[in-house]
Amino acid sequence: MYETVAIRKIYKTTILDMDTTVQLPIGAIPLRVDQQHDVPTIWWLVNPEAKFQKTRIITVGTGESFDVAGFTYVGTAVCNDGRLIWHLFMETSVKSMLERHSQQRS
Repeated sequence: MYETVAIRKIYKTTILDMDTTVQLPIGAIPLRVDQQHDVPTIWWLVNPEAKFQKTRIITVGTGESFDVAGFTYVGTAVCNDGRLIWHLFMETSVKSMLERHSQQRS
């Protein structure tokens, strides 16, 4: 019997803005959120053969209010020797993604 081989890669995205859109293969799984050179960074497990899609990431500081609807917590990055704590969320609601896509086309 032959085994199915599932090749995966680790991708890294740096988050430079409070509201960022990144290109990731469909089905990307966040593995870790941390800081690298004091910049919030997410490492992803991806299928390099998958089609890419836009994925929205929002960054929220401790104590800030925001609308969590359609987003899933990814992780927290502690930057600048603990002076800045950033909580990262990725858009996971298909409805939110479709609404954003249709607004961009208008």
